[in-house]
Amino acid sequence: MARCPFAKWVPLPEQARQPAVKIVGAIDHSIVGSAASALNYFRTGTSLESHFIIDLDGTIYQLVDTARSADANRRANRFIRGGKAVGYASIETADRGDPDNQEWTSAQVDALVRLHVWLQKTHGFVAQKCKTTTGDGFGYHTLFGAPSDWTPVAKTCPGRARIAQWNETVLPRTLEAIKAPSGPTPTGGFLMALSSDAQKKVASDVAFSALKVAHAVNLLDPPDDEKGPIPDRIIESLSRIEKVLKNMDSRLKRVEKALPPEGE
Repeated sequence: MARCPFAKWVPLPEQARQPAVKIVGAIDHSIVGSAASALNYFRTGTSLESHFIIDLDGTIYQLVDTARSADANRRANRFIRGGKAVGYASIETADRGDPDNQEWTSAQVDALVRLHVWLQKTHGFVAQKCKTTTGDGFGYHTLFGAPSDWTPVAKTCPGRARIAQWNETVLPRTLEAIKAPSGPTPTGGFLMALSSDAQKKVASDVAFSALKVAHAVNLLDPPDDEKGPIPDRIIESLSRIEKVLKNMDSRLKRVEKALPPEGE
């Protein structure tokens, strides 16, 4: 059983009857409509399914357990590879009806990256852009053309604007976040998993704290007699530096907690 811990679980009636599958990648889609309309469509209007839907505000809904197949990717839903049944996770994303010209919102991009990372860490497939229609990795619905093994009809899903965004932002951030080492010390890769606004906030906070440290250090004139008592103003400056460093550590830990735990 594989349910995303930060997604809202809204199972489709048939999800428990879907055949078992090992996930080897993820395919991103656009709904051409709202998340609510897509959920209603999957529940009542079709025999197709999607594992996930991401709303405009970044809310993630999970409709099918990723230990089971969801039928939104044509031949990529479930197929035999190396004697095992494998397939791709499908991720639908809401739009305002024109994904060819409407990019994903920043909240959707953040959610896509976070979900991609969780899927890769949970299912262990190779983190890369899909090279074939049956290989490990991340892709979008029309990556190999339309029609193709991933879609039976001509389309541009997830939309021209979103395809450009996927190549320029979503995939690079996903791969960088997956490569980032875990641990108490944040790294460039760790920050790449955050939205651009969050990155700017962290950078601003750290820079401001560094200026405070520099200002305090400038006040540390060495005593004339190294063996004499340490002046009160130096002790005060050292105390201020300690407080600033603790504040920096606290801020970075709060940001780190916002990311999914290692292995999810």
